[in-house]
Amino acid sequence: MIPEKVLIVRTDRLGDVILSTPVTTAFKQTFPGVKISMLANSRWMPLLQTHEDIDELISDNQENSTKLKPVVQLAGEIRSRAFDVAVVLHPTFRLALVLYIASVPVRLGSGYRWYSFLFNRRHFEHRKFSQKHELEYNLSLVETLGVRLDQIRFRFHLPEKLNRLTESFIQKQKPVIVIHPGSGKSARNWRPQCYGHLAKICMERLGATVLITGTRDEHGLVKIVQNICGHRAISLCGRLTILQLAALLQQADLLITNSTGPLHLATALGTPVIGLYAPLPACHPQRWGPYGQGENVIMARQACHRCIKSKSIYCSCMDEITVQHVFEKVCHILNSKKISIQTSLDSGI
Repeated sequence: MIPEKVLIVRTDRLGDVILSTPVTTAFKQTFPGVKISMLANSRWMPLLQTHEDIDELISDNQENSTKLKPVVQLAGEIRSRAFDVAVVLHPTFRLALVLYIASVPVRLGSGYRWYSFLFNRRHFEHRKFSQKHELEYNLSLVETLGVRLDQIRFRFHLPEKLNRLTESFIQKQKPVIVIHPGSGKSARNWRPQCYGHLAKICMERLGATVLITGTRDEHGLVKIVQNICGHRAISLCGRLTILQLAALLQQADLLITNSTGPLHLATALGTPVIGLYAPLPACHPQRWGPYGQGENVIMARQACHRCIKSKSIYCSCMDEITVQHVFEKVCHILNSKKISIQTSLDSGI
């Protein structure tokens, strides 16, 4: 069967959604002329609208809802579009039920869930062991339907007008380094004090412009960073839309962050990143690292027992990652980009 209309379903976090977009490109490559729709959280709609292989977006903000009425309403909306295929990249019972009620002819999802009987095409591959990248897991799922992708591409194309919104920050002294110290509680974080010391030496030794980003809920975190590095580092916490953040990251020289959505956004836009990781299966860089930039991952050597058991976003095992180590990686990346810097790596921090 050659599908005419395909629905890609991914309603969770920013990074997960970005790592799902190559699936749309794979369908376009395999079935030229196919119409691709994507069901996603409305927070990411402005960004997804800039993707060249997504023809239509459907909003779903009820990911954690157990109410029946929204399920029936969404199923009706999907049924009215007469999709030939629906692919659930991050399965939940609610989404599987929606597609079943919508009577989509081909419903592809994981074969390892108790509700997998609601799918009529099932893929049997565990992701919890982090044996390969999340992006590769997504593409492996649709290979069940004969869908292939020759070359991994993130086909976001940001409007030119966005550059003018961020140029006041970017046209400052080079290099421009973005620090995103939070992770939305999705991973273990490097301590904000460490980010503060790193920002300080990047400004003092490299003459860098440092911009600090974060959500509205992360003002306290950013304040800790600024209290150490000073207010020469510019806080943009809670001030940027998702598109403005994308434009900023696209024009920056480097992003330094934890395992979080902005890391995958920067990677998709071609910006070098430094990703700081704990060696835990749930957030291991083999699955959640910056795709194609594995050499820029810095990972604590061994997870401690407290880290494995604790739900805290901070743990002492991340303290193995030193400011000196990250600063050396910053200098290496900037030198490889041929950005002129003058610094001494020998002095202690």
